[in-house]
Amino acid sequence: MKFFLRHSKYVRLGSNFIHDFFSFLYLQRSRWLLHGIRTYNLILFFFYY
Repeated sequence: MKFFLRHSKYVRLGSNFIHDFFSFLYLQRSRWLLHGIRTYNLILFFFYY
């Protein structure tokens, strides 16, 4: 039982880490998307005006 509790604690830590990692990736991706849209608009602006 003790081993199971310790193991579940590690699983919880791992899932928390994975969740934090993926939320961080999502935040980074949205920032990159915003940056890319801005760069794309600048390029279009320079090409068409």
